[in-house]
Amino acid sequence: MESPEKVYRKMMWRAIPTILIIALALIGSLVYVAFYATGLSVWQQVIIVVVTLIAAMVLIAILWIIWWMPYVGMMKRKDWQKAWK
Repeated sequence: MESPEKVYRKMMWRAIPTILIIALALIGSLVYVAFYATGLSVWQQVIIVVVTLIAAMVLIAILWIIWWMPYVGMMKRKDWQKAWK
């Protein structure tokens, strides 16, 4: 079993990219909508922001699933290792 400090550090390094991805997705999509998508309607601009946030959530989900695989034990199973060879 890992020490609480080690688990805390690992969780911190997972939370930082999560916050950065959400912040960059929001800032990037809002800058694009404000300055580059001037010819679009309000609903189209809202859709751009929503789709960007959905893509960010998918990226976050993939990152968290990959980071949690060793804890679930999937990486230690022999059939999982054979599938990647």
